[in-house]
Amino acid sequence: AKKCIYTIIRDMKKILHQTVLLAICAFLTIPAIHAKEKYDLPTREKMADSYVTMQQFTEAENEYLAILGSKAIDLLTYDRINIKLASTLYNTRKYKEAEKRFNAVMVRNIAAFNPQFACDFVSTLIRLQKLQRATEVAGHFNKHSASYRGYKPLQNLVEGLKQNSTTPAMTTIAVNAASFN
Repeated sequence: AKKCIYTIIRDMKKILHQTVLLAICAFLTIPAIHAKEKYDLPTREKMADSYVTMQQFTEAENEYLAILGSKAIDLLTYDRINIKLASTLYNTRKYKEAEKRFNAVMVRNIAAFNPQFACDFVSTLIRLQKLQRATEVAGHFNKHSASYRGYKPLQNLVEGLKQNSTTPAMTTIAVNAASFN
């Protein structure tokens, strides 16, 4: 009976020792998992950017959405990724969703826009036939940031919209049949 009790005590010590080691290992790997998650965000962003460069917009959209779904993302990064996603949505002709994302970022952080994203936003509004809003947005970019003033495509869009909005509406004129051959 004594031998059996010693065997049980020895086995319990082994189990306790293994449990303590397992708990220590788990405690040490949790920060490594979170560090890996933060490390993956820049890598995923670079991957998504390379998809955009290769014009694989669906893959880029999926990567940007995965980044936006991450909990380890700050507001500036969120806006930067959101604007890239909006531009990708513009390129895949999902104009309504692109407009929502562009508007959300513009309200919060206009500095997230570079001239190309500004052009994509104005072009999105044009595609949705919101010419007045497109003129306002383009004028807002030109007025509030020096970096857009020198950007020729945006200036051309603004000028084209101004001409389009000032052109008189077409009228229908009835022409009588001529009495000669």
